[in-house]
Amino acid sequence: MINVNEKELCATALRVVKKYMKYKELQKIVELPPPIISRYISGVVKPSQERAVELLNKLYSNGVFREIVARNLKVVDGDILNLYSVIYNINILRIVGIEAYMRFRNQDLDAVVTIETDGIPIALSVASMLDTNIVVAKRKKEIGYENFYEETYLSRDPPSLTTVYIPKDHLKKGMNILIVDDLLRSGRTVKAIMNIIEEAKANLTGIFSLASIGSLWRNVLNDVKDIHIMVEF
Repeated sequence: MINVNEKELCATALRVVKKYMKYKELQKIVELPPPIISRYISGVVKPSQERAVELLNKLYSNGVFREIVARNLKVVDGDILNLYSVIYNINILRIVGIEAYMRFRNQDLDAVVTIETDGIPIALSVASMLDTNIVVAKRKKEIGYENFYEETYLSRDPPSLTTVYIPKDHLKKGMNILIVDDLLRSGRTVKAIMNIIEEAKANLTGIFSLASIGSLWRNVLNDVKDIHIMVEF
């Protein structure tokens, strides 16, 4: 059971969103006058549990979190995505985590799994919001562990064979896993993680990605039912 204070989560969401939207815009979405929104943001007044859930649902269903992320992503030369202004911005990471919470809060998760390096800030935010652990797949064996799951796949840029490792102590049979990634392009990295999860006899509950480019990943991950992407290019 996820232990999250949705009243505080609502105030955090409003506080971050207000940094990127005017009160007039926010008023249309949440259907509340600016003075009340301001009181929730400042903490002078806390919303009831029912109101907090209602406001979070309105922000989520109207794509507010996704819109803020989209505004801050930069496409370079048509197919290169600069994620720096998102994955190292603590405010945006908060709403990325809230987006994941709204989508996967009803899942009984044991851990989120990501791959180094840019996926780690996103996974930390998501894991924090979903009140679960984080497991990081690395391209080198972590010192201090003897037994590893490992998977080798063909990387895209530059074309080469890449092996990722997860200590067996961190991935157990029957665990419910959410894969968190920064960018879906070919889908090969995520597929490698999926193969490790399958080998460990854990359960894949879904995939959450900040962004995707193109459609190559769709064929690779076509057997995954629950994929949530914040921004698609």
